[in-house]
Amino acid sequence: MKSVVSVEERFWNKIIIPSSSDACWIWNGYKLPSGYGTFGVGNQIDDTRRKVYAHRFMWEIINGTIPEGVNVLHHCDNPSCVNLEHLFIGTQKDNVHDSNLKGRNPRSLKICCPYGHLYSESNTRTYRGSRHCR
Repeated sequence: MKSVVSVEERFWNKIIIPSSSDACWIWNGYKLPSGYGTFGVGNQIDDTRRKVYAHRFMWEIINGTIPEGVNVLHHCDNPSCVNLEHLFIGTQKDNVHDSNLKGRNPRSLKICCPYGHLYSESNTRTYRGSRHCR
């Protein structure tokens, strides 16, 4: 007879936890091309089967439901990491701000417009999410 494994047990079996306590815990299950891990929950019988992000599932196991419109972000910038110590919650605005602070947003790194004019507060306007020099 086949033994039944809980969803949480299946989840924990897909994590590589290194000996160093501050290291990333790597998701060893299916990963999207972006590096984010996904995990299947629910079942096909009652039509509740769905894929969830592994780092979000980790957050919910420990902290409960994630509020609507809130993201689970990575301090470590490793999309495969599910170490709760490396995760924090925030809005999409927080995510973009974090990305800009860490220099991961190519748009935020540009200091000049395509014509070579310096982006500054006095000569820059924003239109539909893009910067343009005056």
